Amino acid sequence: MTLYVDTSGDALFKRGVRQYTNVAPLRENLAAGILLLTGWQPGVPLLDPMCGSDLYGDELKAAHLNLENAGLRGAVTLNQANVLEISAPADHGVLVANLPYGERMGDLEELQELYPKLGDVLKKKFGGWNAYLFTSDLRMPKFIRLSVSRRTLLFNGAIECRLFEYKMVAGSNRT
Repeated sequence: MTLYVDTSGDALFKRGVRQYTNVAPLRENLAAGILLLTGWQPGVPLLDPMCGSDLYGDELKAAHLNLENAGLRGAVTLNQANVLEISAPADHGVLVANLPYGERMGDLEELQELYPKLGDVLKKKFGGWNAYLFTSDLRMPKFIRLSVSRRTLLFNGAIECRLFEYKMVAGSNRT
């Protein structure tokens, strides 16, 4: 007979503020590490235009519940929008996105169409911002058609990924 004792309780994601999760959530420690790598500071606008990534609002409802459970209901603004139709909410800031990369979400052909369009949105609407795009799809920089400022190797579980940094220049369609 073997006896096991659970010394750690529920999974870590269930112990914090995120009790409701979406299809492909980013682990909290990885998300925190990515945020540290961006150099973001409180008071600087922070935008994750792909947080939740759902068409029907279910993930948005879950995020609202998580914020309410954490006592942060009024501290964070959540909106549902098409990532290709968003605009920068300020003249400078940090944009961070965990892009779909064909592992658990996103068809590779769809991604080949998405990446150039996303690059156009960043060029036209996010001048003055630093954009950080996280993906395992190493073709993404070619398709997004922006100049990479920095590449950082990271792992999402066993999946080798990169965090690509893009410094968007205000008043220009170039980086």
